[in-house]
Amino acid sequence: MAKHYCKVNNVIYEIWNEPKQVKWKENIKPYLLAVIKAIQDIDKKNLIVVGRSTFSQDVDVVEGDPITGFVNIAYSLNFYAGTHHQELSKKVSIALKKNIAVVVTLWGTVNADGDGTVATKETNAWVKFMTAKKLSSANRSINDKKEGASGLKKGASSDGR
Repeated sequence: MAKHYCKVNNVIYEIWNEPKQVKWKENIKPYLLAVIKAIQDIDKKNLIVVGRSTFSQDVDVVEGDPITGFVNIAYSLNFYAGTHHQELSKKVSIALKKNIAVVVTLWGTVNADGDGTVATKETNAWVKFMTAKKLSSANRSINDKKEGASGLKKGASSDGR
């Protein structure tokens, strides 16, 4: 991918979106270091976003053993407003105070299983928080799958009509 996209200046590489219950030091970090090196041997200018354990939510604990020696590295945060309330935003605030770059690579307005109704109050609180902290984000999901997270109604036209 780096060979193909290294000349495109708006590419973001995201490595291991949601590591689950595996250890940072033994599993996640060694893998990330190898992939980051391979990418940055070809492309040093584009951003690389890395996941953390617990579905990329523990962004507050990387300061004990962060990735160093590379440029343009940020940590991924994933959340669902129906499940992950403001206790998770506190973790982001801790990370940012420690100069740890954070990108919200996936967030939803419903429950973590992708279903349920929109958690309006929590969604608004998250949007306000992301705006105040100037966090880049990508919302899930623009499709017509029959689930609460889908941004389109079932059977929506693929050409936007």
